[in-house]
Amino acid sequence: MQNKINISPTPKQSKMMQKVLKMHQSGHLDLAETYYKKLLNDLPENTVLLTNFGTLQFQKKKLYNGIKIIERSLKIDPNQPNALNNLGVIFLELNQPNEALIRFDSAITFQANYAEAHSNRGNALNDLNRLKDALESYDRAILINPGYAKAHSNRGNVLKDLNRLNEALQSYDCAITLMPNYANAYSNRGDALRELNQLEKAIESYEFAIKLNPDIGFILGELFKAKLSLCSWSGLVDRTRKIKTKISNNEKASSPFSLL
Repeated sequence: MQNKINISPTPKQSKMMQKVLKMHQSGHLDLAETYYKKLLNDLPENTVLLTNFGTLQFQKKKLYNGIKIIERSLKIDPNQPNALNNLGVIFLELNQPNEALIRFDSAITFQANYAEAHSNRGNALNDLNRLKDALESYDRAILINPGYAKAHSNRGNVLKDLNRLNEALQSYDCAITLMPNYANAYSNRGDALRELNQLEKAIESYEFAIKLNPDIGFILGELFKAKLSLCSWSGLVDRTRKIKTKISNNEKASSPFSLL
């Protein structure tokens, strides 16, 4: 989200813009949406409002609305790294990594030290299976911001895909040190440990990730497989029931595997 205020709002409007930004950042999306609409009635070309409102639409899963609104903002002022980055994230969500990459590259052109754009660029390159290029983007993001936990975790994912598992573990551990409640990093760490056949440690990572966020895609199935490999039957019936429930709800429960 953008904090800069432009297109000459009145002092009262400026105060309201800051208020709605806080609503947005605190997750009160419906309320924030109402206020964005009111403000945009009076300030239809305010790029900050447009970009933040478009980002909110993305957060509410209205992806094409988000694209339309952010592109409107960029038509008014193309020099908006944050808007370009957010637009790229929406294209990634739509599984259009080439379109996303164009936006991330543009964001970096305007702001070379934009760590988030470099990391997201890595995500797009990863989706395009350009793993070494993705690794370079994550390294750049971390060089700019060494405390960027998500970049460390994403870097670990690429290293895992490159079968550099011990290096991947180091990246996941860095991410967890920086963000101790980072559920996805624990889950990814579990995947790397399982591939290294360190099954007990993998199970510990999976179980801790589930405590933090039980809705991570595929994690129940990965934990299930790790426990089966160790012939650990505790909680098997409950785990199986939960996996079946997720599958029946069209949720990501387990990656394909052959057991029977």
